[in-house]
Amino acid sequence: MHVFIYLYKILTFLVLPVGLISVVLFGVCIYTWRRKLNIKYVLTFVTLFLYLCANPFISHLLLQQLEKEYIPTAAVQGDLIAVLGGGALNGTPDIEADGGSLGGGSMNRLIAAIRLQKRLHIPIVVSGEDPETAKAKEIMLDLGVLPENIIIDDQAHTTVMNAEHIAAICEVAGFKKPIIVTSAYHMPRAVLCFKQAGMMDFETFAVDYQTDFSDSSSYNKDMFVWLPTLGALKNTTTAVREYMGITAMQLQWL
Repeated sequence: MHVFIYLYKILTFLVLPVGLISVVLFGVCIYTWRRKLNIKYVLTFVTLFLYLCANPFISHLLLQQLEKEYIPTAAVQGDLIAVLGGGALNGTPDIEADGGSLGGGSMNRLIAAIRLQKRLHIPIVVSGEDPETAKAKEIMLDLGVLPENIIIDDQAHTTVMNAEHIAAICEVAGFKKPIIVTSAYHMPRAVLCFKQAGMMDFETFAVDYQTDFSDSSSYNKDMFVWLPTLGALKNTTTAVREYMGITAMQLQWL
């Protein structure tokens, strides 16, 4: 049975785009080195770069380093739950006639916020763009959040704007300690944005984890963790984008 599983995984790797491209590039690299072509150095760099970016082990390390920075606690306290938008899909089938749906990350953030609201009985502000914010409000009402506990900011196009708008809402409405809810990998950059917006007293509640926090010894021993995948490439892209954002924020303070 194990032989068939391994064979299936190998065949899947060879058929899927990232695996197929990696194998082809590796073969072309060997050809250019044997032929002593000048392009061999550039092609080898491109092949190695793609392999490292699409390597599950490396992408796991990059993303988990971000996700472990702010670990949520069940004892979190505040007077406002601030949910940062993460995108929506328009025109998709839905239980409501107008359709549309939140992206996976957005839904994870919103569900966590609703659970916090049920426990703490404080308002929720959703900061993002319409129609994501409209869909979020619809879901909150469907799940029993009272209209008076819902605040919508549908003019925030970036994390910096999320922080600025939520800071303004807190100042006008008198909220003193918001609880920031966003994806775990996004939380370090979000914290910097809120501090730049002048907010120093807030709590964090990270959700939407993308990496496994269990014992990694068995993970590291899996031979397939070294084969490039599209999922790993996506995670690496996400991590690099966050690191670049964090660096940009820090450079502004120099």
